[in-house]
Amino acid sequence: MLSHHVHTGGGIRQPISGLSQASASKLRRVLASIDLDGRVVDLISLSYHRPPMSSGVLDLSVPSASPQSIYERQSSFVIASCVIPAKKHLSSWLKRFERSFAREYKALLWKMEFQRRGIPHFHILIVWKGMDAPQVDLFRAWVSSSWTSIVAPSDQLHLRFGADVWRLLSPSGLDRTRLLRYIAKRIGTTPGRVVDPSTGEIVSTGRIWGVRGDLPTKVLSVVELSSDDHVDLCRRLRRWGRVSPYLSRLTSKWAGFLVQGDGSRISQLLQGLGDATDGPDAEVPP
Repeated sequence: MLSHHVHTGGGIRQPISGLSQASASKLRRVLASIDLDGRVVDLISLSYHRPPMSSGVLDLSVPSASPQSIYERQSSFVIASCVIPAKKHLSSWLKRFERSFAREYKALLWKMEFQRRGIPHFHILIVWKGMDAPQVDLFRAWVSSSWTSIVAPSDQLHLRFGADVWRLLSPSGLDRTRLLRYIAKRIGTTPGRVVDPSTGEIVSTGRIWGVRGDLPTKVLSVVELSSDDHVDLCRRLRRWGRVSPYLSRLTSKWAGFLVQGDGSRISQLLQGLGDATDGPDAEVPP
């Protein structure tokens, strides 16, 4: 990951809505830098069977309205009404988890998303200390029971479908690149604001993701480049990744970019940069 950042001053902080470009970029950098060597990783999904309304009452009746207008009113109303109680539910669950597994877990990363109907759900990445992870079936049962007791006590349907756990890294190990791609896909790193579909107004959501605990990170190497070398590296990356919708648009004006892998390809693309013999027509490694 190579990046440069420019601070442009202060100003009034605007309400947070969804995942901004800067926040999405930071989330991708955090995910790419997690040290997974010799660790068990779990991905948790926490969802709702019914909207987590503060008042518990949801009136969506619209006389003589089309199904689409009914949906638009429902999604915008649910988003605006669910954020605060959902965040409280998440906070309660995280505290309960940390009390119960303080000795076993290393750190976690949580992310909030919204379903099409406007109801939020959470993805949580758990990084355990080495191989000190609970048995996955027992842990899945604990997650379902603890989440249901906070959100919908005695609701058997929610107990069955409200939570799930995927064991992503077993003691036998998995390819790190594939694992990071899977995590990024499940958690979601695409930027976007939450908008009221009926009015176009931006809906405030507060923080959309966060980290708790001591997240293990790993930086393999740091490379310093001149401005000209940075431009040349971007050109090489753009040529190498010409079939990629992401890398094919890369320019040196980007604040940062992410290339997933074990670092061998970046090492090849960095060869010759800074040498006097390396001109604009230098061959890019295949």
